[in-house]
Formats: sequence, C-alpha cells, structure tokens
Amino acid sequence: MPIEVECPKCGAMLRLEDRFSGKQVECTECGSPMMVPEVATPPPAREAQPGESRPPEVTFEDKMAIQAHKIRREQHKPFAVRHTKGILLGIGLALLVLFLLKLPWLIQRVKVQADISLLKSGSRDERRTAAKHLAKIVNPTALPALLKYARDGDKSVRVHCLEALGTLGNTRACGLLIELLGDEEPVVRREAAWALASCGTDEATRPLTDLVSRSDRYDPAAVSARYALYRLGDTTQYDKLLDALLGPNSAARHAASNALIEIGKPDAIPVIEQGMKEFTGTEQAVMKETVRKLRER
Repeated sequence: MPIEVECPKCGAMLRLEDRFSGKQVECTECGSPMMVPEVATPPPAREAQPGESRPPEVTFEDKMAIQAHKIRREQHKPFAVRHTKGILLGIGLALLVLFLLKLPWLIQRVKVQADISLLKSGSRDERRTAAKHLAKIVNPTALPALLKYARDGDKSVRVHCLEALGTLGNTRACGLLIELLGDEEPVVRREAAWALASCGTDEATRPLTDLVSRSDRYDPAAVSARYALYRLGDTTQYDKLLDALLGPNSAARHAASNALIEIGKPDAIPVIEQGMKEFTGTEQAVMKETVRKLRER
C-alpha cells in the first residue's frame, strides 16, 4: 500500500512504496532528508493446510433464507409498530385539515366576540357599527347578545339586532319580537315584524294580525307583518303584498318588493309589470329589480 508523506521543509507530498516504511529518504523536490513513518502491514493470509477444513461459504440461498427470516420477524410485529411513522404523519395531516376547516369559523367567532364587547362598552358609533356587523354575520353564538341588545336604548342598535335575529331565524326570539311589535319607533316595529317571518311561531299570528289591523294598509310595518303572516300560513296576504308594491308609500313598496322576492312566485311578474307603468325613476327601478329577481328564482 503506498505511503503518503509530506516534506517538513518544502511541503511536497510524496507517495512512497511501503518498503520505505520506517526509513530515511530524501525529498524528490528539495533533496532534504526526512523520515518515513512506519506503517504496520497486515499479516499475509494463512493458506489452509492439507486436511484442514475451510470455513463454509455463504451461498445465495443462505442469504435469501436470512432475508426471509427478517421479513417474517417484521410481519409479526404489531401494525402500529411497523407503521409508526406513517400513522403519525396521517394523524398530523388530519389535524392540519381539521384546523384549516375550522379556521374561518374561529376567525368569525373572534369577530363576533369583538362586536359583542363593543356593544357592551363601545362608543355610540362603535356600538352601531358592531350591531351592523352582527347583522351581516350569521353566527348562532351571537344569539344571547342579540336578544339582550334588541331592547337597547339606541334605535339603530335595536334595528340591526332585529335584522340579525331575522337572519338567524331562531324561534327563541319569538317572544321578544312580539314585544317589539309595540315599539314606539316605526322602523323597529317593521324589523320586528319582518324577523317574525323566520323566527315566528303560531303565537305570533294574533299580534301580527293586530299590528295590521291598527296600521295603515301601506304602513311598512304592516307590509312586513303581512309577509310574516304569509310565512306562518296565511296565504290570503299574498294579494295584499302585491297591492302594497303598487301603492303610494315608497318604504312600503320596498318592503313588499323584498317580501315578494323572498316568496318567489313568478305569477306576480305580470301584475308588477303592469303596475310599474304608473311609476318612474327609482320606484320603477325597484319594480324592475323585483321582476328580474323573480325570474332568476
């Protein structure tokens, strides 16, 4: 085996035969004398003596048998032991997917709690903005706060809380909504009646009927009450909603338009198209939008 030696004077690397091991030589580059370190050489392989048995050679069949034994031993281990890495990877991926699926809900939950906190202790504008946000976010966790602040002293907060309750459609709000049908603010009465279309139970029928009877036929609150009654099973209110859409009160027309769109009966289209000829500008645009949305349903 060649021996590599570095000249201590010029740094040249020399490759010498092993016969120079432990001897002094001259550098082939600078001629300086240097000592070659002694390297132990392995003893020569001993040849087998006559009559002496040689160690058996490992055949291909022996190697295959050893490999088969390893495979059988591995198969007898429990599944969880054999596939630990794969199982842990699968669990990790499943948890990641669940987290990503829940992430939008968690973000929305944080926003809801932030809005509820503002309703409790924010400024007037902050409380109104928070109520408006809750009306746009359909989240059942906000229900207790909405029921509480639907009685708030700020009219705007009350209106948006009622709008949110109507969107949620939870019948737990029915009693509160019936109570607010008698609110002093017309817009609150209107929103309470509209919300009863999705939150109302049979007990709301009488209060809604009373609201209609004591109100002008084109009062927006009465129109919303007629829509709620229709949703509670009184189909005779349908023609009265059509009448309100063609009536003189702008707010009542908007309420009737929204009600007819929600009901979605296409047989209202000819009546609306005939009646819109008597209107111009914004009012005619409202009716055209109603017809368009009815045709899309």
